[in-house]
Amino acid sequence: MLLSAYASRMPPVKRPLFLVLPLLIIVLLAVFGNRMIASTLDARLPALLTDTLGLPVSIAPINVSLLRLTAQTDQLVMGQQDQPAVKAQAVSLSLTLAGLLKGRLQFDHVSAEHLLVQPDRWPRGDHDDPDEDFTFLDPWLPDVMAVTAGRYVDSEGTATDVSALHWHRHGEGQVELRASDASGNVTLAATINSLGDVLALNALQADLTLQAAQQEDSEVRGKLAITPSAA
Repeated sequence: MLLSAYASRMPPVKRPLFLVLPLLIIVLLAVFGNRMIASTLDARLPALLTDTLGLPVSIAPINVSLLRLTAQTDQLVMGQQDQPAVKAQAVSLSLTLAGLLKGRLQFDHVSAEHLLVQPDRWPRGDHDDPDEDFTFLDPWLPDVMAVTAGRYVDSEGTATDVSALHWHRHGEGQVELRASDASGNVTLAATINSLGDVLALNALQADLTLQAAQQEDSEVRGKLAITPSAA
């Protein structure tokens, strides 16, 4: 009797508590989970990329958002700091949920304020190996990439500056590229027909469109085909 009387006087558990508690758990996971994942990536990701890509990789401290599947870092360097193969600043990226469920990093969207690419600084190992190519990069290339300002340096040290660079990768192997010169006066659009062939160093085939800014009648179209020599 006494127990039942005491129980009858207890205040009922309010329904809003069950609504707030899951939200509180999500917030705690988002805050502390972000920090834990960021610390793990800071400690392990550079070494993972170094082993996978075959050149030293350094990454500035990473900020992570688990809820959005995004990450940001101030700088990413592939290769030597003074002469990198790739150097990107103000990098932001998003990961695909499908890739994470399969236990791998697969980039959906990548953006950077500044990007420097020097392919000649990428180690090639045995240059006499006919099977050596860049197909190992394929899983790391994003579906979409946007770069505010970029610079490409060829093997002779000649630099080409571009702005507003956009990369859009399609499932059938095509890649759409669009970029302007540093002044923004000329825009080049290209459709690469087979990214797999390019990475395998087999051939490069692309449809090109060149147009001056604010001049619709200045459009020039052409095709590009490059096949490596057998020598």
